[in-house]
Amino acid sequence: MAGLSGKAFQKFLEIASPHVPILKESGFKERGVLTPEEFVVSGDFLVHHCPTWKWETGDEKLFKDHLPKEKQYLSTRNVPCYQRLKQMQHTDENEVILDEDDNDGGWVD
Repeated sequence: MAGLSGKAFQKFLEIASPHVPILKESGFKERGVLTPEEFVVSGDFLVHHCPTWKWETGDEKLFKDHLPKEKQYLSTRNVPCYQRLKQMQHTDENEVILDEDDNDGGWVD
């Protein structure tokens, strides 16, 4: 089922993308969206400081004109994980309540 919903979403993007305007002014603080220039600057910062991230060019048919050809999207690979999934699974014994006075039952770590 996930494959079908993924295909439907991809089709939605194909139809909607040409009608969505490219941002000219930053809307990050208000809506959490970036201009193409902000995306490239942020991606450069990420690539510089986190070695698992890199810029990708992707398929030429899918290039976005508002982004540099060599910076079409970001990907990450070989991210180290120092715990096995079994070690990260939730158990009550590894749960610590940080703020017991909170009305929602406390912040949990």
